[in-house]
Amino acid sequence: MLKTHHQFFASLLWLLDMAVVLIAFAIAYQLRFFWQGFFPTRWGVSPTEETRVVIVSIVVIWTLVFRSSGLYAPRRTRRVLDEIFLILRSTFIGVLCLVALFYFFRELRYSRLTIGLFAVISPVALSLSRALARRLLRELRKRGLNLRHAVVVGTGELAASVVETLRQSPELGINVVGLLGDDAARVGEEVAGGQILGRYEDVARLVQE
Repeated sequence: MLKTHHQFFASLLWLLDMAVVLIAFAIAYQLRFFWQGFFPTRWGVSPTEETRVVIVSIVVIWTLVFRSSGLYAPRRTRRVLDEIFLILRSTFIGVLCLVALFYFFRELRYSRLTIGLFAVISPVALSLSRALARRLLRELRKRGLNLRHAVVVGTGELAASVVETLRQSPELGINVVGLLGDDAARVGEEVAGGQILGRYEDVARLVQE
């Protein structure tokens, strides 16, 4: 269930990323070939067929690089700066792969300025779109949607601190169902607002429930 849930949101995030990447390429293309005051060209607009090949290559390469970089892994506790770093690094690797593709297929001579503009615009646009998506998800989680349910193992000070932190951070979307301890006599007691549900060996039963 959790895996299916994650795959669904990862697919939506991939669609958003690819849409943003293609928009970034379109902006770079327009700036390069249709803003002559800024970027004059001597050779005219790149052939449509070559542009199509580049677009398909970008979608394939960026998808593979983003997935291998962990940009679609669960990210509830990932810091914003860490995500921006991953986007910058992935874009750099993607551009290198694209340039290598041009090198091996010498008949494909695409505008280097267009690719350069795309390499600048793309990570900025992706960082902004990811920030908006993060903000939207946090608002949904605060309203009780897109939650993950968790049981805290332990009943001491550390466990109480974890429960308190999660309860004070609803944007993480982690709902504490309760706690597990080693003392059957304490079952039913509360620790930091979370109820002790049973002993450690009860974890399998709780997961099934």
